[in-house]
Amino acid sequence: MMGLGISNAERFSLTVLDLRGMGLTSLPFAIRNAVSLRHIDLSYNAFLSVPSALFMLPALVTLALDGNAISFLFSDGLVFSCTLECLKLAYNRLTSLPDEITTISGSLKQLISTER
Repeated sequence: MMGLGISNAERFSLTVLDLRGMGLTSLPFAIRNAVSLRHIDLSYNAFLSVPSALFMLPALVTLALDGNAISFLFSDGLVFSCTLECLKLAYNRLTSLPDEITTISGSLKQLISTER
């Protein structure tokens, strides 16, 4: 995968990342170092599942994954941080929401999911 063009210093202070429509299929695991990242837009890429590094972002509030090819949300016991408030999953291949969605229900204020 190509680099995101973010220096190490920026990774620690970055709060918003917009990677819409870039044809991405994965994210570098180093994205987990973006401990201040609050909003990430990965809409209209080619993800088949939620990148595992996103589960390690302690300040993440908004995650947009609309228009990918995601068919499942969680695997191997991974769950989102309790700070996630908005999860956008419209136009994916989800047929149902997993029971694990309740692990973020305390903080989740908006869940957007529609059928393709």
